[in-house]
Amino acid sequence: MAENVKAVTLEHVKNYSKHFNEQRANLLAANAAVTNGVLKAATSYQGTRALPREFSIELKQGSITNQKRSGRCWIFASLNTLRYE
Repeated sequence: MAENVKAVTLEHVKNYSKHFNEQRANLLAANAAVTNGVLKAATSYQGTRALPREFSIELKQGSITNQKRSGRCWIFASLNTLRYE
């Protein structure tokens, strides 16, 4: 099998680049990847929309923590979430 292996030459790379740049979709994908990062650009819109939005696990609700009008409801909400056992 090693006898059939050929090196990639500069001509090959130029040819690949030329063919890549001729396709508008390739340029659009490249710009999206450079601007947003590969992981964000590669995220499937249809796949994300198809994810289930319903959950089958129910958690027991604990009691509400009294913040005594301190204006820190976001802290209490976070702590209530972390407090779950």
